[in-house]
Amino acid sequence: MTLHLLRRPAEGEAVFGDLFVGDLRLYTLESAKDAFGYGEWFVTTTHSPRVASKELWSPWPPYLPLINVPGRDGLRFHAGNTVEDTAGCPLVGMERVGTKVGISRVALTALMEELGFKRHVLIVRAW
Repeated sequence: MTLHLLRRPAEGEAVFGDLFVGDLRLYTLESAKDAFGYGEWFVTTTHSPRVASKELWSPWPPYLPLINVPGRDGLRFHAGNTVEDTAGCPLVGMERVGTKVGISRVALTALMEELGFKRHVLIVRAW
């Protein structure tokens, strides 16, 4: 499966995007200073030490989707609502509300159900 992330221009410290996974549409939030590059990346659901230590939430502990970007270790889609929650990773939400994404745990659950444990391609480009 191919995931498509269409990023919008930065708004202050935030970069919002629209993530399309099959028929699923989610909203993303990244820190403008930590957003990873445009291009094609592999995504695979793998063991997350931060979920195992309960730093991050996952509907399938201890797993989260890993984005394999060279030079970036542990870059994962995860739940959260604000730029402060990103930890350098993209957050997913069911909605965008002002400078936040909302209903993020539901969004992460839907994303992980769609991805399963297979390898996928993520294409990131400007909106």
